[in-house]
Amino acid sequence: MASAARTKCNASTARRAMTRKTPLAAKMTP
Repeated sequence: MASAARTKCNASTARRAMTRKTPLAAKMTP
């Protein structure tokens, strides 16, 4: 369960980062 949730979150983050072309560090920062 947790694995699937984490994978989904990762995919979403990766897609957002690619769309925004913003580094992951910037996205992690509030």
